[in-house]
Amino acid sequence: MNLTIGLFMWSLTLGFHFDFEYQIVNYCKIRRYFTHVNFLLSSCLLTMASINRYARVRQAQMTRHRQRYISLCTHQTTYTTILLITLFCLIVNLHIPIYFQINQQECYARPGLYRLLFDIYFLIFYAILPPMSMIAINLATVVQIRNIKRLVHPTVSRREYHLIILVIMHSITNAILTLPFTINKFVYYSLVDSNVSENSRFAFAVTLLIAFMNPGLSFFLYTLTTQSFRREFVRAGKDFFYKIHQRSKTIYQIDIKTSERI
Repeated sequence: MNLTIGLFMWSLTLGFHFDFEYQIVNYCKIRRYFTHVNFLLSSCLLTMASINRYARVRQAQMTRHRQRYISLCTHQTTYTTILLITLFCLIVNLHIPIYFQINQQECYARPGLYRLLFDIYFLIFYAILPPMSMIAINLATVVQIRNIKRLVHPTVSRREYHLIILVIMHSITNAILTLPFTINKFVYYSLVDSNVSENSRFAFAVTLLIAFMNPGLSFFLYTLTTQSFRREFVRAGKDFFYKIHQRSKTIYQIDIKTSERI
């Protein structure tokens, strides 16, 4: 979603100066709402993935709470968690279409107390809390992995270890690539009421581009380093082109039958 819709819309704004966001209020509100929902949803889901890997490691240690950790790793729990997190992200950002407006060619929070509160809210819940939570959970996961290696019969397979390491690496890179944009965003919009220099605009564009590296990096990280993800990607590609071929074949046959009737 970031790489397709998000990056495409920012390219229109920054690259081609199609400033619909700064001219149409409803477009401004809707776009910023779904942009922030997407940012928060990505961070929350990645945090839950870290918790899931931690639960999987704890499950392998045969602790007295093993059944609780097993229940956290079931498909039903995962689907329910994704649904609840999605609803949470949609609800918690409802203030954005209400209080966002176009001010001095900027689509952002209404100047005043709300802007200050929103900047603090964004800095905490988008830039600080998710990365710090992921780092803390992943450090705890690493500690538990070291404990598992001391067991005589560990119950975590090599594939599980590999997936855990991938989640940890993804969490760390997510924190590294997200923090520059969120911190610069906080500084940039605090200067909107004053004269914003070209250097500030350039820094904003660069940190935004770095933030958009997150979804692309996760794709290459999982696809290039994990055989199962590569197989799924190749199979999805084959299915996609097969459906296109079948559709083209069907249309061609319909055209032939139509021409024969004529």
